[in-house]
Amino acid sequence: VQELGLSPKDARALIEEPETCRYYESLLREGMEPRRAATEVLNPLQKLANERSTAVHKLNIKPAHVRELDELRAKGLIGSSAASEVYALLPGWSRTVLELIDEKGMRQVSDTAALEGYVDQVLADAKNARAIEDIRAGKDKAIGALMGQIMKLSKGQANPQLVTQIIKQKLQGG
Repeated sequence: VQELGLSPKDARALIEEPETCRYYESLLREGMEPRRAATEVLNPLQKLANERSTAVHKLNIKPAHVRELDELRAKGLIGSSAASEVYALLPGWSRTVLELIDEKGMRQVSDTAALEGYVDQVLADAKNARAIEDIRAGKDKAIGALMGQIMKLSKGQANPQLVTQIIKQKLQGG
């Protein structure tokens, strides 16, 4: 808790199963920040282990892949929801995580021009007039109504943060 900055709850959860704790330590050796490594072990990896009725260390996911996935998410190359899907595909995977997300078409689109094209297409649709009015009036919750359509157009690959920025710029001037 003191040395790595983990919460007492997370520290307890990690040391309950010695092999899982060793897996966590292998993530630290890969260079992951201690709290990020704990979050990955205790959330998506533990969820996947539970779904497969096994333990985290038995998932056959390389620690280097966990680190790479965390880095790709931090760089905005993959979204958080897609990262969960990637974890399910990683057991036994031998190449890089980037190769996996490219092979499966999961790379997040952060190209502003491409995103603007999706946004413009959705804004041009007359059925979105109400949501557009609400957003112009400062009701940012209405962005969600447009976001679903943009995600459909981009096959789920649009960077939601950038899409939100683009919509606000186009409709609120900022």
